[in-house]
Amino acid sequence: MKLIVVLSLVDFRESVIKLLHDAGVKRFSTADITGYKDRKTADDLNWFSSRLLRVKTDSLVFFSFAEEQAAEEVVRQVNALNRATEDNFPVHAFVMDVEKFSELS
Repeated sequence: MKLIVVLSLVDFRESVIKLLHDAGVKRFSTADITGYKDRKTADDLNWFSSRLLRVKTDSLVFFSFAEEQAAEEVVRQVNALNRATEDNFPVHAFVMDVEKFSELS
């Protein structure tokens, strides 16, 4: 059993939902989150917002428990999505082992 976590901008909501479905993930949960990304230098900003060195983003976190094959497919499809979109805020996918879990009926 694996825990799959996917982080994305709200703009990618439908793309992530589709890739989870296509990867064989049958159930997942999602939550709205606020992401922050530091700018490297003040030169990266325009003159109007020169005091802002942190970019705030409306993001989502998706998570699901799935078998290893589905988890690997999610990572593969996230990598393909990132190559296709070349966005400054790529989708991130993480897979973690689940050591124990409650009994399922």
